[in-house]
Amino acid sequence: MASKFDTRYPSIDDLRQRAKRKIPKFAFEYLDGGCNEDVNLHRNTSELREVQLKPKYIRDFNGST
Repeated sequence: MASKFDTRYPSIDDLRQRAKRKIPKFAFEYLDGGCNEDVNLHRNTSELREVQLKPKYIRDFNGST
């Protein structure tokens, strides 16, 4: 099964840098910035950093066909 992970962009910062190079400056600044002292921007960033992926290596196969 092929992975859907795009190795060209291993992180959000890589995507951000690519967008910064590709779109007009005014558009990037509008999309990248926040308002009201960037409260929502910081909140969203901190909440994303708290996400944890927990792979399931061991599974119970009792009753499987």
